[in-house]
Amino acid sequence: MIGDYEMVIKEKKAQVQLNQLATIEGDELMLLRLFDNLLSNALKYVEDGVVPTITISGISKEDHIEITVTDNGIGFGEQFVPQIFTLFQRLHAREKFAGTGLGLAICRKIAEMHVGSITSMGEVNKGSTFSIQLPFKQK
Repeated sequence: MIGDYEMVIKEKKAQVQLNQLATIEGDELMLLRLFDNLLSNALKYVEDGVVPTITISGISKEDHIEITVTDNGIGFGEQFVPQIFTLFQRLHAREKFAGTGLGLAICRKIAEMHVGSITSMGEVNKGSTFSIQLPFKQK
């Protein structure tokens, strides 16, 4: 997955840290799409001149894993948390940042299809953190 962004990572001199994650059951293509969307956003939503720093890590719990994707991008105000997982919801003008407003809604749907969830926290100009909770085994 990260290899798909090799050119963008080099171009932006991005720092991407991928920590060891546990293996879970699930639809591989859907889960790749979920993380693809989060990585793409972390690389896209950064002010010019800022070197993107992205960390992907996980903590194993009793029956699930909590994976966090943290970045130092433009972030968002906490008042927008309910909206960002809604279809076609954009917080920024297309002229500034390209996109359809579908990515995070797709992430939420994929997490839910795997009997999991996704939440977020952000702070304007300080970045964001997306937390995905997924069970180790699908029922």
